[in-house]
Amino acid sequence: MSLFLSSWRVSFGGYVKVDSIHDFSGNGDKRQFLLHTIPVNGSPEPGSYWNLQAVETRFHFEVRNMSPDVVRNRVFLEFDFYDASSPLALRLRHAYFEYGNLLAGQTWTTLTEMRQLPLLLDFAAGDSIYGGRTVQVRWQAKASDRISWAVALEHYNDGAIFNAASVEGTAR
Repeated sequence: MSLFLSSWRVSFGGYVKVDSIHDFSGNGDKRQFLLHTIPVNGSPEPGSYWNLQAVETRFHFEVRNMSPDVVRNRVFLEFDFYDASSPLALRLRHAYFEYGNLLAGQTWTTLTEMRQLPLLLDFAAGDSIYGGRTVQVRWQAKASDRISWAVALEHYNDGAIFNAASVEGTAR
């Protein structure tokens, strides 16, 4: 939808997703499948459970300038209900603005390889990636159709690597 017959476009979107989860042996997390919650020999059996949820439901808001005479610019906000404190609490997924090659705000880290995210099979997706969403200022550019590069200052999250078994040592 264009805004007041200008080159600015405003869009609202998202989806509703309801999950019915029944786990006969109980993996330890009722909201999502996480590899580190699979019971191993010697751990107590968590037991069977059933859970009905709509926490992955998302909605977003975007404003962008579509004029070919203006450098690319937009503002993007996205929310879901995956807040650990309450299934009704909003969680901010993305909140950033772009102006040309500059991006500032919270979105996927520069190190996250988006092509490997198994979003159709496992919403958690964090078991196989380094990264996640973080606050940052990033300069990104395309060198060609096949090559792009980016440099960023990001808020470092030292809790990004989960040590479920409390194994001694340090992350590298």
